[in-house]
Amino acid sequence: MTYKQAHSIIMDHLEANGWTVKRSHNMRAMKVPHATNASGRKRLYFKGQAIHEALAPHLELKHARTLTYDTVSIKEWARAIQKQNKRTA
Repeated sequence: MTYKQAHSIIMDHLEANGWTVKRSHNMRAMKVPHATNASGRKRLYFKGQAIHEALAPHLELKHARTLTYDTVSIKEWARAIQKQNKRTA
């Protein structure tokens, strides 16, 4: 599994669970893909090999902390989502 595939799995899962997901379809746009929870108080940014978390009121990337390196790797998170999806299917 590549990091891009892992990001996609995680973003699909978040979107299915009520998060607003903004994906970067144009690589020249230099936008960082991100997802915002339903309350608008948490945003996850998907960069390279890490996911960064920003909390309200400072949802900008410059205020985000690295979430996946601190808690669990992206690939482990994506695998856990895949397992969960198989059990509920």
